[in-house]
Amino acid sequence: MIATIDDVMSWEPCEEYSRERIEELGDGKGALTGLEISGLKKVSIEDRLWLILREHFFKKSDLLMMKTAFAESVVHLNQDPRVANAIKFIRLYAFGEVDKADYLAARDAAGADAWADAWTAAWTAAWTAAWAAGDTGDAGDAGDAAKNAVWENHLEIVRIYLKDQQGGNNDYPKRLDRSS
Repeated sequence: MIATIDDVMSWEPCEEYSRERIEELGDGKGALTGLEISGLKKVSIEDRLWLILREHFFKKSDLLMMKTAFAESVVHLNQDPRVANAIKFIRLYAFGEVDKADYLAARDAAGADAWADAWTAAWTAAWTAAWAAGDTGDAGDAGDAAKNAVWENHLEIVRIYLKDQQGGNNDYPKRLDRSS
């Protein structure tokens, strides 16, 4: 699947991404694949993910599977079993093994507080590790390094999906299933 400049503009990007800037960032190409977008070094990782993580490029079930992979990359930092259970139910829902009501019940049972605790723990651990690994670097630089490491991990997960999708592999969600 490709995204044209008109597609991107219809998604209402932030003000810094005018039509002209988008044309420039795409090196004058009128359309890019998701994999090409993922490699645009002139665009922040967060913005590349914002562009790619949508039903324009992926089936809804694939987006759900990527969310589980993102969450699983940090869930070990939070020992709340409700979060791990919610991830399990997201995966089951993505594969059509439970209905939406069961999925929503598990998500709601995890609650906003448990999810917020998981992300706070992940951020704190990543920031602390990056700061400790630095010599005498600025704490802000360490925080940026930690944030970038998380975003890089997410982008790599998306790239796995895009490469497999491009190659015609329809089993790619199962490759990222870390539950077994």
